[in-house]
Amino acid sequence: MAWCCFSLLAMSVFLTLYTCKAFILPPMNHLTLSNFSWSNCEENLPGRVKHLIFNPNVISFPGILNFSESYETNVPLISPLKIVYNVEREILGDWINVPCFENFGSCTLDNLCNLLDLIFKPGEACPALLSTYNIPCHCPFKAGTYTFPKISIHLPNLKVPTWLVSGKYHTTEMIYSGEEKVSCTQYSYSLQ
Repeated sequence: MAWCCFSLLAMSVFLTLYTCKAFILPPMNHLTLSNFSWSNCEENLPGRVKHLIFNPNVISFPGILNFSESYETNVPLISPLKIVYNVEREILGDWINVPCFENFGSCTLDNLCNLLDLIFKPGEACPALLSTYNIPCHCPFKAGTYTFPKISIHLPNLKVPTWLVSGKYHTTEMIYSGEEKVSCTQYSYSLQ
């Protein structure tokens, strides 16, 4: 699986938070993500996250996030490579779907292959970050295991009010290769 898939798998929480900046309200001083957990939600699918580790356990914005991840697929990943996110937030004891708004919430990326071709020009060498770990930057991706041993990401200060994003969240991420569902991963976390 390509780096962008890893970014979307491992960083769906980050992308969800980062795109909140569209609300452009007075900045808050600090946002933390805690109680993070993940699991594969359908074990019989041909793809799965083998391990995903975040460090530190409480992630601060701004701050540095270290993560490592390993993803395995028993089938090639072909175009269209679709990623579907279902984000829910707990409000007064009920889980409410967070609608898609400017790439935040329950959104669908219709074809990661097209996005990769925009980011990494076809025919050019893949960035060292990917090639070092034998991860391609274009579709299709061969069946196999793809691993990032450790990646450090500098997280920005998010300009969203605490009251808007504080709470418990569940995110389900489904990846489709062509018309076939390849993997399903669930994430749980709290924001304060």
